[in-house]
Amino acid sequence: ERDAIFTLAVHALQTLRRNNYRFTLPQESKDFLDSFASRGNSLQLFIADCCYFGPEARVHNAVLLSAYADYCEKNGLVQFGKCEFYEMLSGIPGVCAKRLRMNKENRQGHVGIGLIPSVAEKFSSFCS
Repeated sequence: ERDAIFTLAVHALQTLRRNNYRFTLPQESKDFLDSFASRGNSLQLFIADCCYFGPEARVHNAVLLSAYADYCEKNGLVQFGKCEFYEMLSGIPGVCAKRLRMNKENRQGHVGIGLIPSVAEKFSSFCS
């Protein structure tokens, strides 16, 4: 058993030398770490499943927060607080908070992010 461990260590050292002493992370490990990180971030999962980005995208805060709360409840995720939620959203490149006039209402919202149509339909009552 010691010989096998020693042989594996020598092969690993040779590989490390060929890579100029840079450790590599296998793709499977990267995928696992990304998956693990996103499981702990309900906002990241919500955005991936329910939102889209673009210069024309816009949504009122009440609609976005309600959709997020519903998503977290249905998926058993821990929800961020209102202030933290909006701060994190505004930290996304291309997304900014501003007052929006949509559907004859002038309310606080975010530009650069929107709910995908199938999700937005469920929360259309907040828009009118």
